[in-house]
Amino acid sequence: MVEKDLQEISKIIANSDINDSTCVEMKEFEISGFFKKRLMWEKSVRSWWFAMSSEERPKVFTKEDVGVVLGLSAPLSLAAQTSIGRLLLRIGFRKKRMTGGGRRSWVHEPTDVLLYRTETPLVLGAPIPSHEGRFRLVYFIKSVRGGPINIGSSSNVLHQLKRMQPGSPFRLRLLVVIPFSVATEDQVFEKFAHLRIPDSSWFHPEQELLDFLDERIIELCLSRASDDQ
Repeated sequence: MVEKDLQEISKIIANSDINDSTCVEMKEFEISGFFKKRLMWEKSVRSWWFAMSSEERPKVFTKEDVGVVLGLSAPLSLAAQTSIGRLLLRIGFRKKRMTGGGRRSWVHEPTDVLLYRTETPLVLGAPIPSHEGRFRLVYFIKSVRGGPINIGSSSNVLHQLKRMQPGSPFRLRLLVVIPFSVATEDQVFEKFAHLRIPDSSWFHPEQELLDFLDERIIELCLSRASDDQ
């Protein structure tokens, strides 16, 4: 992130729910290695799946098949099987019991959405042609009671949060912000178009979007930590 981005974000963090304790918690989580591995595995599985055409994508597959994609040695450990199973459910694959050869086993199958959808990659850190864009921030806002996530952009995020509050019966909170030097509002909208509530800037809080926000929070916290050193 560029220096002006960090300065602006620091002001927002000081006056919102994105506080230093969040950064401490997320940094400790990242240092543990678990989150990095989860992100790496999920990106590998997504790359494998969306690199295939809908005709090439398997209708059913096993955890062992995914283990091969991840470069894991067979047989898979119980921990690896559990992690892969959770990862597949998080992406949206369904679990299905199969019977054959006198025994029953679990396999995974894609939903129709995953079978036919193409994924638009979000290239973080791509150069932004507009100088003005560098000083705008993409924001993610959600009610403290849960529900959809509002995505938009503003040069004054805290003012935007206050402007939106009267339209909500519950307190709204800022989840995270992304500078335009990292990703634009259009890029984020395009990536999560399949989660968008029609004719609105609200998005269903599916795990894919929540994981994306977790990644951005970690990047934000680590960027601030590096800037402080």
